[in-house]
Amino acid sequence: MSTSKIFRISGLPLEIDIDTLREALRLKQEGIDIKATISPCCSDPGTKVAIVEFKPCAPSYLKDVISGARPDHQIEMNDDHDDLNIDMDFYGLTQLYATPHKADITADIVAVTGIAGHAFGSWRGKGNLRRMWLQDFLKKDLPRCRTMIFGYDSRLDSPGAHEMQDYRDNLLTELKKARTSDQEQNRPIIFIGHSFGGIVITQALVKSRDSNPASDPDTYAIYRATYATLFFGTPHRGFNVKSLTKMVDRRKSEERLSLLNSIGTDSPLLEEGLKRFLTFAHQLKVVSFYEMLKSKTPEQVTTGFERIGPYELSVPKESALLGLDPEIEKTRHHCPSKGVPKEFISPRHRFSLA
Repeated sequence: MSTSKIFRISGLPLEIDIDTLREALRLKQEGIDIKATISPCCSDPGTKVAIVEFKPCAPSYLKDVISGARPDHQIEMNDDHDDLNIDMDFYGLTQLYATPHKADITADIVAVTGIAGHAFGSWRGKGNLRRMWLQDFLKKDLPRCRTMIFGYDSRLDSPGAHEMQDYRDNLLTELKKARTSDQEQNRPIIFIGHSFGGIVITQALVKSRDSNPASDPDTYAIYRATYATLFFGTPHRGFNVKSLTKMVDRRKSEERLSLLNSIGTDSPLLEEGLKRFLTFAHQLKVVSFYEMLKSKTPEQVTTGFERIGPYELSVPKESALLGLDPEIEKTRHHCPSKGVPKEFISPRHRFSLA
């Protein structure tokens, strides 16, 4: 079964609607239609962003973006040089659905995917409908929450020289751009972290808490506003990275190998970050999910890597749980292949975060 491609289109004018977007994308000649969601831009209040799926296929001018030959594609929308930018990486913060007009936003939900994940795709189900639960379900259950995904270069084959601190700092920077007014800075934040994404969140919260509220109030405001964290298979105490390190091309990026080793078992970086996070975690609502279903590990084949190796738990239970008092940390097990149960972030269920 082929997987539909999802694109992000940024730089849209505020007055745009889906019909105008269709015209701007010049799809008629190729017989293509779109399924799109248009939302405010997180970092530029003067523009909007669309999340788009093309039907039955993407236009031919995006072939280089799909192949990875180019990171994005630009389209000139009008004579005023308002350029639309189309990408598939979803780096930075992207709002998933628009809140009701003039409604007060009750909370910001921020989801961070794991290493080798994708900011949008990692939250999609594996069924035939490929529902993206943060977008498709939460816009019904939590329409007054601004739900966002945070994307970063998490590819194992990336030549990037990123360290943990780079992802942490980028998340904080993007949040500060999205939360500039007093009302926004006082708005509660609910973080959702999958695997390595949970580590990025805890590291960011530690830096936010340790910042000076007088000289750096915008950074400190993130810690002050954080209400809850949901961790899905987060390796707080590290995990066996052997199956991932063998997928790294050492000729391309020794730094990527170093990043993986920094989150392995007995990692001083994780140990220190966890110790500092636990000093204030009791102030939060915490839900920690751990896996009970082993997955096949990747092995190299002629065309690359496939999951045909021995079965392993990606993150052991003892690493996925913080060990907080049960009144503070709710723990649940889940099956990764079935996606994340939405009931733990829905106001219609027992554990309400709204």
